[in-house]
Amino acid sequence: ATLGALWPVSPPSPRVCSRQGAICGQAMAGMYMSPPERIMRDTIEWLLALPEEERLRMEQAEAVYFTRKAPAPQRVLAPEAKEPGAVTLNMGSVEAALALCRLGFRPAVLNFAHGYNCGGGFEHAGGSQEEDIFRKSSLFLSLWPHRRADDGPGVLARGMWIGEFDKVLPRKEPFYGHTECGGIYSPHVRAVRDVRRPDRQLLPAEEVSSLPVFAVLTVAAQDVRRDGCFEEDLLVQKARTALHLATVNGHDAVVLGAFGCGYFSNPPDVVATVFDSLLQGEFAGTFPAKVFGVPDRSGANLDAFGSRFPLTTEDELAVILKGVPRCSCSAS
Repeated sequence: ATLGALWPVSPPSPRVCSRQGAICGQAMAGMYMSPPERIMRDTIEWLLALPEEERLRMEQAEAVYFTRKAPAPQRVLAPEAKEPGAVTLNMGSVEAALALCRLGFRPAVLNFAHGYNCGGGFEHAGGSQEEDIFRKSSLFLSLWPHRRADDGPGVLARGMWIGEFDKVLPRKEPFYGHTECGGIYSPHVRAVRDVRRPDRQLLPAEEVSSLPVFAVLTVAAQDVRRDGCFEEDLLVQKARTALHLATVNGHDAVVLGAFGCGYFSNPPDVVATVFDSLLQGEFAGTFPAKVFGVPDRSGANLDAFGSRFPLTTEDELAVILKGVPRCSCSAS
């Protein structure tokens, strides 16, 4: 499906962004913005107009710098625990996270990230999982200040307009490019669009404090197209990094998925097997709720994950997780 089909939008009306004192939206005379750019610009303006206290929470981020020689610590095999197995939901990562939030869990979502370009092509490109999270949530505030020193307007097809927000959201310590097994933990991410509406409309800003909170685990997917080969041992370490971050930060649920199985061409059967081995091995008993969000309507990804982790509806998930203990820690 094209982005236009997934994200039907109409041109935004010009409005004043109070934090910039400038006309936003498409008010710049003669400026053409593609549908992805309009969507992302509206999202950024919405975020930067939030109360400072909330915005600063959304900006939180912490990086880890694991490598193959110094990977995330391997967990001692946990005692056997009776808990529901992992399942597949036929939906995107944000939608799966919100489903778990509605059930009272505190999920951490794996972002299938570009390890060099912050957010991939979030402000202009089509439909990667990472770009989808950027458009539907507050993740931009957490990651964009930590981009590479040479990343910005005009770089890698980025629109010049992206530089207009630099004064409001100044640069911080660069976290990009990632170390080969590194990652970034963003603890306070909120969905900012109504994902149940066909037009994915931005939610009312005055309701921001009541919107569900989830964490995002940004780990670079292995780029098989660029590297020319797939390394299973590297995938194991990257997956371990993500599960380590979720574990040490006390999450009771994880949203995983077809990590790198799109543009980066990782083999879905192997990715599913690696996650299954980790979840049933050293991370057994760690996460009461384990969901793989796979939005494909058909194809190799849905087949690979749906055959290993039963394809389940949100209503069925509620039944499966009924009575499962939730994390007692606050998400706010």
